[in-house]
This record gives sequence, structure tokens and C-alpha cells, in this order.
Amino acid sequence: MLNYLCSSSIIVEFMIDTGELLRQLGYEYYELSEEKVAPDRVNLTFSDIIPELKNKGIEIASSQLFEHQLKSYNALMVKT
Repeated sequence: MLNYLCSSSIIVEFMIDTGELLRQLGYEYYELSEEKVAPDRVNLTFSDIIPELKNKGIEIASSQLFEHQLKSYNALMVKT
């Protein structure tokens, strides 16, 4: 899980190990681990479908979309 702390214009990113947190809080839990699977990417960036992202200097603008992200975007854009 990624968390972000924002103070003025400073952004700090850090990871939290949920299992360690639960242990520290005294919880018992079951853990299921699966092999990581990298989703398929498409040949489009976020700024290709939302040009305003590039103009605002948003870092993710130049990242390629995953196939499921494009499918979700297209589903939301369907006019009913």
C-alpha cells in the first residue's frame, strides 16, 4: 500500500507492510500470496486520452495505460 504525506509542496511516498502493522496491533490473520502478474499494456499514454494531464505537468501523463485501464475509461465514456 502506498501512502502519501503532503505538506505544502513536499510529497513523501512510503510503503506500509500491512502484515507487520496487523502484528504490531495484536491481530492474527491469514496471508495468501500469489505470484505477481504484470497486466498487458496498450500503446497509449494517459496524456493521449486526457491531454490536460500533460499541460499540467502531471507525472503519470507519459505512462502507458494498462489494458484494463483503457477498457474502464472507454466504458465510462460510452454515451447512454
